[in-house]
Amino acid sequence: MKIPAFALVLALGLATSASAGSPDTPILRGSQCLDPDFARGWVELDDRTILVDAGRHKYRIEVGGACTSLSFSSVLVFRGDPVSGRVCGNLGDAILTRDYPCKIERMQLISKAEYKQAIDDRAAERKRRKAERKSKSS
Repeated sequence: MKIPAFALVLALGLATSASAGSPDTPILRGSQCLDPDFARGWVELDDRTILVDAGRHKYRIEVGGACTSLSFSSVLVFRGDPVSGRVCGNLGDAILTRDYPCKIERMQLISKAEYKQAIDDRAAERKRRKAERKSKSS
């Protein structure tokens, strides 16, 4: 039995888009997507996760693999939809650092409270690590 090429491409496309968002992470659409022009700040949580403040919207973005370049970049550029420029977490969306692109694996729209909590948790973790290092050196 021969499967037409377009059916195979369609099936692969559906499988890819289904795996991009997990059941607990809805796929972003339209105005929910990040407009890079509104990104006014970002914070690295770890080598795979950043928070982006885009004014009225806040995002948690996870990249594929360890993207150590996030730690050393003072400027991030987002590659999104070739027409609108918006970044929704789709196939091909990436964060471009000074060294290499980091493919976006997962992207969530989060509330102001979630954003603030993540920032506070990051600060508390850094403080804990600093105290731990200080106590080891004493």
